Amino acid sequence: MTDSVTFELSFVPKSKWDNVDDSDYEGALGEDAGRCEISNNSDDHRFWDATLTDIYYKCNGAASAP
Repeated sequence: MTDSVTFELSFVPKSKWDNVDDSDYEGALGEDAGRCEISNNSDDHRFWDATLTDIYYKCNGAASAP
């Protein structure tokens, strides 16, 4: 059995805050994010292997923050 952990970190850069959830611009950047999956190394269980993925979320056109 292999131990694994997956987590995601989503954020909005302060310089882009005014563009977040802009109801006038469907498809605007909602959040920038990164996903990390780590699993126990099958050759040496003292170590972990990581898979990193750069992702983002787009706005759906409806403002979710005032």
